[in-house]
Amino acid sequence: MAGTIAITENDRWSVASCAYHWVLDYLINHASDPETVAELTEIDENNLGWVEIHEFPAAAREELLRLIVDEVVPDAERRLLPENSDRESAIDVIRDLRALAAKHRR
Repeated sequence: MAGTIAITENDRWSVASCAYHWVLDYLINHASDPETVAELTEIDENNLGWVEIHEFPAAAREELLRLIVDEVVPDAERRLLPENSDRESAIDVIRDLRALAAKHRR
């Protein structure tokens, strides 16, 4: 199973569900807007596998992009277990999302 985070209609990050859910959980736990958290939680609870960042209101969209660009990778570098032999490749997948999001951050 896979999941997709669409930064724009054309720029999408489609990955294995474990990476998708790891990022989605991070966004749910760190977004400050209750409506954004509720929408992300609904996506997670219904196992929809698709988040459209570009459809969020401007302030929420900017916060989600900030979280992705500034915080998700450092958190992965801290929290992913070093004994996991695929640790660096897992972080590289998340780095790909950061690079994609950075292109659209204001």
